[in-house]
Amino acid sequence: MFAMTACGQKALVTDVDPALNDLAQSSRNLSLTWIQEAEEAVELNDEMSGLLTSVRSVLSGRYLSQVPDVYLGECEPLENGNFVSAFVLWGTPDSDIYVCPKMKDHSEEFMAQVLIHESIHLTGLENECQTTELEIQVMSAANQPPVANAYVQGCGLESMAAFTVAN
Repeated sequence: MFAMTACGQKALVTDVDPALNDLAQSSRNLSLTWIQEAEEAVELNDEMSGLLTSVRSVLSGRYLSQVPDVYLGECEPLENGNFVSAFVLWGTPDSDIYVCPKMKDHSEEFMAQVLIHESIHLTGLENECQTTELEIQVMSAANQPPVANAYVQGCGLESMAAFTVAN
């Protein structure tokens, strides 16, 4: 069963894990605040302005869903020791944002950044390096120190920001 929040945003499946649901909702609100701060902080070119509008729309209008059993393998640790925290289904423009159970062990700020990353994917950008670069730009424009995700090093993006460690 899906629930709607007071702001009309789609919520997690509330009867599965209330702690993860609460964290996802507060993280979504924080993400939306950061997107607004990014829009206000810098003069944006039309492309970035349009992207942020799309990301805000996606983030407000998508279900944040606990991962169905059939996709739980997507949440397994990666070979490099990193883990998948959330994902979307490629080729499915109306995909939910699937939040892996391990996310409940992390901070609201970390999940907020992850939701921005996944929302960028849902605007149509599948390339992980380009998505991560845009995610870092949003975080930096909102004056938030980004967490280095699993793609930063492989994409050569280490010099883009002063990264923090996920908590």
